[in-house]
Amino acid sequence: MDDLDILHPDAEMVVGGETIMVRALTFGQQLRLGRELRGLTDAIKAAHDEDRGVIGFMDAFSENGEGILKLLEAATGKPGDWIESLDDKQGEDLLALFWSVNQDFFVRRLAVYPALEKAARASMPSAGAASSPPSSGTATANPN
Repeated sequence: MDDLDILHPDAEMVVGGETIMVRALTFGQQLRLGRELRGLTDAIKAAHDEDRGVIGFMDAFSENGEGILKLLEAATGKPGDWIESLDDKQGEDLLALFWSVNQDFFVRRLAVYPALEKAARASMPSAGAASSPPSSGTATANPN
């Protein structure tokens, strides 16, 4: 992968004789589609945490079908009806390409950000620890 691929990971595929471009979601699209992205990332994380393997991963996509359609519409510029009309193999290929093109987003949400949050929490003092008042550096003499 060269620097240009990292900056512009968009990819083409041929579906039904038509070449379509699958683009990485823009920042604005990510903001507008936040609910759909959150549903998908939460389902993928749950599948991983429950060690459900590839089937769990695919279930995460199907459990979020409506959201996936919106994400694919945004990434391809194609209407939902067109995406829904794809046969099984074409749909899975499109979904795989969408995942590949947008993998940086998902890696950040599923791995990098949680690791940063965990590290930040670990470096913070415990909220339950009581602080003791500082000790006085000089002893006071009893005047008696």
